Amino acid sequence: MRTVHQKYWIVSGAALLLLLAFLHLMSWEWDFSFLKDDVILRSIRIPRTFSALFCGILLAVSGLLLQILFSNPLAGPSILGISSGASLGVAIAIILGVNTFGISTASFIGALSYSILLLLVGRFVKSTTSLLLVGIMLSSFTNAFIEILQVYAQEAKLKYFTLWGMGSLQQVNGTELASFFLALLVVLLFTLYIHRDLTVFAQGEEFASYLGVNVSRLRWLIIIITSLAVAVTTAYCGPVSFVGIAVPNLVRIVLKTANSKILIIGCLIFGPVLLLLCDGLILLLDNYFILPINSMTALFGVPFIIWIIFKQAR
Repeated sequence: MRTVHQKYWIVSGAALLLLLAFLHLMSWEWDFSFLKDDVILRSIRIPRTFSALFCGILLAVSGLLLQILFSNPLAGPSILGISSGASLGVAIAIILGVNTFGISTASFIGALSYSILLLLVGRFVKSTTSLLLVGIMLSSFTNAFIEILQVYAQEAKLKYFTLWGMGSLQQVNGTELASFFLALLVVLLFTLYIHRDLTVFAQGEEFASYLGVNVSRLRWLIIIITSLAVAVTTAYCGPVSFVGIAVPNLVRIVLKTANSKILIIGCLIFGPVLLLLCDGLILLLDNYFILPINSMTALFGVPFIIWIIFKQAR
């Protein structure tokens, strides 16, 4: 049951999301002449706006799922290193010269393999802080392999991978947008399917088992869902960081609830809001600076995460 407070934030957030999406579609310029140019609209502006929407939702939802799974508000695709696993898959695919579908598949395999490895490590490392440190170390280990691959890559492929690694919402075309949406639909359907179990699981594994939740099955579902979400966003938009950590924490603070369904709705709204804001600033500063989306999300996300750490310490 949503409270008046929660309804206010959800409605306000949805209105803000629609406004930001409209401004983003216009590239933050009060010039409607682009509506007459079908090529610009279909090839550039619509794919970029919808990439921000889809990427923001997938990263925010995957971050929420990981925080529930590892019982830690600092868990997320970039901190745990799942994004690094996906990046390794993409690096191998780019160097081998495979097509876009091959890159997406390699990204999924990398993310899934990394998630399974973390799940296995989690069975032996009971402290969530230790698990986060293991994730960071594994991420550094994976990045070392990526750097070795870069040394031996051809110049053109190295340049492509370097630009991809900075993150961008401009790489998705109309055809790829359809598969992006399909992945989003699958992730959301499965996430909503398990939302009741997630609420119970957040209270503790023993409590969840006592109430009849199949904990092992739930863990694997979360791993597969988050792997798919991270793989698709990494393959199409590059390793966009901190959205998956910052947004779920922001949603908890704003909506003041532990109900997974309400938190999911909040992530659906505020995930793309954050990404549209970040990419909107990039569009506004485009005449002065060329900024990658990964840098902009870090500028927003890092101070917020530091604040959460200090808040927990107090």
